[in-house]
Amino acid sequence: MGQRPDPSAHRLSSEPADSLRLYICDPFGLAFLYDPILLESSEATYVVEWSEVTACQNSKAYITTAKEKHAELHTFIYAPRKVRPP
Repeated sequence: MGQRPDPSAHRLSSEPADSLRLYICDPFGLAFLYDPILLESSEATYVVEWSEVTACQNSKAYITTAKEKHAELHTFIYAPRKVRPP
């Protein structure tokens, strides 16, 4: 448990929009997020996941496993531009 089915940062854009599109490059402690929902405050930034309970538990296990190996995860976020109709 805790493993993502397709561990490729290049495939994050093709994952369902309601999932936490996250890839962790374990040897280096790098995390890549594609178009995340963020909650920001003056003290911290939180990543929000709106998924089924099982998906959230899998994401938590995936992140926890990486955090056990790395004191910090250096996180890169890609947020594609949202084009608004004229």
